[in-house]
Amino acid sequence: MKTIPLKNTIKLIVITSILTACHSPTFISGKLEGAGNKDAKIYLIKPENLNDVAASYFGNVVDSATVNPDGSFEFISLPKTKDPVLFEIAVQPSGKAPNYLQTDDPITSNYMPIVWQPGKPMEIIANWNEFQKSFSIANPSEINQEL
Repeated sequence: MKTIPLKNTIKLIVITSILTACHSPTFISGKLEGAGNKDAKIYLIKPENLNDVAASYFGNVVDSATVNPDGSFEFISLPKTKDPVLFEIAVQPSGKAPNYLQTDDPITSNYMPIVWQPGKPMEIIANWNEFQKSFSIANPSEINQEL
């Protein structure tokens, strides 16, 4: 039986690790309870500056996703960057502008600010009718825990 030299084994491990890291998912996904068959959409909005956070109609829509009948969704068109990015995630019934934010009541507010870190997938769980109140991130980063 022929053995593989240790040097070749180490090279193989390093190359495999690099390829795996390059192809790891970097998307934002999650599940919304209570979305039902409302033609529900969820939007990823990038505020231009901090004054635009929680301000209706000011942020730019980066991506959108239709909420599936089981409540699942996924954003996959995220910006190519190495730095963390401040976004707002907003749920909207059909007929509303994607960047409309309900800000009057924290229980019924339809948006939540997040910081997305490239290379780190983010899984969100929330209830459609109490989006901001029920919003949570599985294994949140330190910065998202503070938000």
